Amino acid sequence: MLTDAVIIVLAFLFAMLIRVSFGHHLGDSIESTIGQWNSAPGAICLLLYISAFLWSAQQYGLYSFRQSACYHEISKICQACLNAFFVLSGVMFLAHAVSLSREVLIFLSVLTAIALSGYRCMRRCQLRSAHATSAIARNIAILGTNQLSYALSQQIGNRTQFNFVGFLEFPGCRFSPELTRASVVGEISDLGRVKAKCFLDAIVIAEFYSYDKTMELLRSAHELDLDVFSIAGYYDELTTNAAIQYLGLFPVSILYFRKSHTAARFLKRALDIAMSIAGLAIAALPMLVIALLIRLEGNGPVLYVADRIGRWGKPFRCLKFRTMVRDADAMQQSLFAQNERDSILFKLQNDPRITRIGSFLRKYSLDELPQLVNVLRGDMSMVGPRPPLPHEVASYSLEHLYRLWVMPGLTGLWQVQARQDNSFTKYIALDVAYVKNWSLLLDLKILLRTVDVVLRGTGV
Repeated sequence: MLTDAVIIVLAFLFAMLIRVSFGHHLGDSIESTIGQWNSAPGAICLLLYISAFLWSAQQYGLYSFRQSACYHEISKICQACLNAFFVLSGVMFLAHAVSLSREVLIFLSVLTAIALSGYRCMRRCQLRSAHATSAIARNIAILGTNQLSYALSQQIGNRTQFNFVGFLEFPGCRFSPELTRASVVGEISDLGRVKAKCFLDAIVIAEFYSYDKTMELLRSAHELDLDVFSIAGYYDELTTNAAIQYLGLFPVSILYFRKSHTAARFLKRALDIAMSIAGLAIAALPMLVIALLIRLEGNGPVLYVADRIGRWGKPFRCLKFRTMVRDADAMQQSLFAQNERDSILFKLQNDPRITRIGSFLRKYSLDELPQLVNVLRGDMSMVGPRPPLPHEVASYSLEHLYRLWVMPGLTGLWQVQARQDNSFTKYIALDVAYVKNWSLLLDLKILLRTVDVVLRGTGV
């Protein structure tokens, strides 16, 4: 919405320039043309136009996560511009605002429609090129294994905002010769396991599924937080008033669409960027001092860089200040018998590999300051489950994978509630609880409690 509002303001400035040029040829003075709108009534009219457009755009679904065909999106933009034009024209008529130029309003509407349509088309192209390699892509599976399912999978892989993860079978479905068994990720009756294993976001029904079974699927989708689409025409009684969307060239209807957290997640990312930049600026001098102390204490790199697993199982390079002696990873095998944590976690209260400066850094969590760079890069968030090691994830059971549904964080629910608890079960339970109950308010509460935890020096 903010981007659209800025574009409308820019379109207004261009409209004024056009009107000034046009009015000059008609004998109007530049001062009188600009003065008409450069006033309190003019500013109020511009705000009213922006508000009317944004409200109309919201009603037409332009700010939802659902993506319609390009020409449908442009049509909705034009309709929203026309609505805003009529609203402002009506208000100007009723208020007898005869001093305000109608030509500016016309130019504003035309330029807004052109600019926003161009921006949306450009953004659509950027997203398509980014989705194949970016963490913003959403994972989708196709229910059905017939030839239509195969054709749809080709369209999803090439032309949509989704990552195709595989096919779902159901009793009685036909198996197309173009498919391989390896492309089948599971049975629809085992949807919960498939969701956890494939980080599934949505399902599209491409082979007719009975009405009763579809209703069961929709109930499961609600519980599992999954979107459900179907090939248009399969379930007319369920989609009478539903808008037609497109997956590539295939028209689909929306059977169930989960509540969107797009705005909240955008704000979370904006806060991550702002807080990481502020944190790096404030901690720049302390980080330089820490780096010098690590260097003076002994040979070895200042930073410890290791692979960690991020959102949706994607690996990334995690940064920390080095707090252990060189070859500490190779020494870990000989210390497993002294492990004080249960299951796959490893931690020692008096780890012989930790250096003197490293002990201090860990106590106050200063060794994790370089991860502000990871937050700025988008590998991590300020709040979220701690990023696990690859070998830990390899040992996860399906229920443990839920903690990978969100971006890992510098701090999290486990850090502020049970940092000294050795239970792996408690560790996972708190992370899963965070994922299922996430909100911006919860993030703020965790950040505030983190300050107290760090100042008390509870790290090990």
